[in-house]
Amino acid sequence: LNALKAEILINLSEESYENEQTMQAQMFLNQYFKDYKNLVYNLKHRANNIKAKIENRDYRAPIKIGVILPLSGKLANIGTKIQNSLTVTLYQEGMNNISLYFEDNMSTQEGSITAASKLLNHNPSLFIGPVLRDNVLAANTVISATQKPIFSFSNDQSIAGKNIFLNNVNLMQEALEITKFAYDAGNFKMACVTPKSTFGDIQQQSFIKSLEKFNGGL
Repeated sequence: LNALKAEILINLSEESYENEQTMQAQMFLNQYFKDYKNLVYNLKHRANNIKAKIENRDYRAPIKIGVILPLSGKLANIGTKIQNSLTVTLYQEGMNNISLYFEDNMSTQEGSITAASKLLNHNPSLFIGPVLRDNVLAANTVISATQKPIFSFSNDQSIAGKNIFLNNVNLMQEALEITKFAYDAGNFKMACVTPKSTFGDIQQQSFIKSLEKFNGGL
């Protein structure tokens, strides 16, 4: 019953505001904050939004983001650069409604699981990282049950789907553009030097498939 009464007050406040009846909208909103603010939490976002509109200011809901990065170990240099970039971007863009929670996965799968478990205590809306494919999958053994999205820095398209999104260069598209550029310049044979790793295998297969489209030699 409290939830129904609270929602009615928010609906009336929003409708009054849309009809330019600001004082009436404020009255309904005050009633909500007085009687139901601490009883019906799921309406607080709508209430704060209409309150900001009445006060003629922007309202941005608070967002918590869990960030899993290799701040130690073999990829510490990359992790530190990403951490600094994220922090500086929030400051420069004035996004003070966003809180970043960083955890070090130590460039390992075990560390990724531990980092994800710690971050879940903050109840973030989404996750950023880790960097490597296997570390993303390891972290997701903990995160997947929550269905919260992960924006990973991995290049491996095979892990994308469900709650995992790739926030990096698409190697297949990159290989296709390079191949097309070479072909347009009259170069029909290419050499591909890649590391012997999962990342290197993906690069190699991307170029093989791209060259097939142009009948080129690799």
